[in-house]
Amino acid sequence: MPLTADPKSPVRPQQVEVRAVAGGASLYVTAQGLADVLHLQLDLNQTTLQVALDQIAAGQQPIAMQVADVAEGTRILTVGSSRQQLSWLDSQTGTGMQLALQAGVGQLQLAAGPSGLPLAVGSLAGSNSVVVMDLPNLTKKKGKALTVLALDAPVREVQVLAGKLIVQHTGATPALTLLDLATFKRSTFASKAVPLAMRLAGDFVWLLIPDGQDTLLARVALADLRGEVLTLGEPATALLRLGAAGMAVAGQGGSGGWWVAAFPSGNLTGKDRWVVDGYAWQGLLDAEVK
Repeated sequence: MPLTADPKSPVRPQQVEVRAVAGGASLYVTAQGLADVLHLQLDLNQTTLQVALDQIAAGQQPIAMQVADVAEGTRILTVGSSRQQLSWLDSQTGTGMQLALQAGVGQLQLAAGPSGLPLAVGSLAGSNSVVVMDLPNLTKKKGKALTVLALDAPVREVQVLAGKLIVQHTGATPALTLLDLATFKRSTFASKAVPLAMRLAGDFVWLLIPDGQDTLLARVALADLRGEVLTLGEPATALLRLGAAGMAVAGQGGSGGWWVAAFPSGNLTGKDRWVVDGYAWQGLLDAEVK
């Protein structure tokens, strides 16, 4: 079924968030060229599908959106196309407010703060900061509910963990920053070079670090960013997660073809680690690593 807000103007969705509700579902949609959030309420109790559509003004065209539950009900959080405007919208009444951001934001992620209270984290690739948003107090405190945290290097990627943020930077010093969402305390990890890849597994973040014609594999503890490093002996290109805590590394070279080094228990020096060398890449992941 094509989604249209106007029969003459088809809507091209950019982001869709789905929430289950009693007897149906709610869809929150942002779309190209539309400075609104579309709220579709699907009633699944009827013999035929019933859909109600509301358009909620967001001020600017949203480039990022999250849907959060606070004490007052379900709210929609958006960042406008200028990357400097935040909108906080009531999905039921269609009303809301706009706030100016003191740092650019291009991505929004939800996180759990102290006592499990909902937070949102705003980030922008290339920026030297992240913005932490206290959602339960956003209506009352407005701009004072937004905390801009300066970083030592530009952001490449931000991932939300349990009560923490792990920030991968575009450079090597630091390569990672770990932020505590309760205290805003931070620790950093400096790398020998800009990491080629990063993956989370269990209580560790794994990094592939180029070292001339060689590659280093680093396993860094999320608790304090202390790391241990293993020299792989060959150029590596990819990190592949194995189960809850394990990791595998893939590269090209060795005795011919591709090679894989696997650490199923997540221990760099574990007795269960193994290496396969000189194989054709096609089909290996399905047959061996998976």
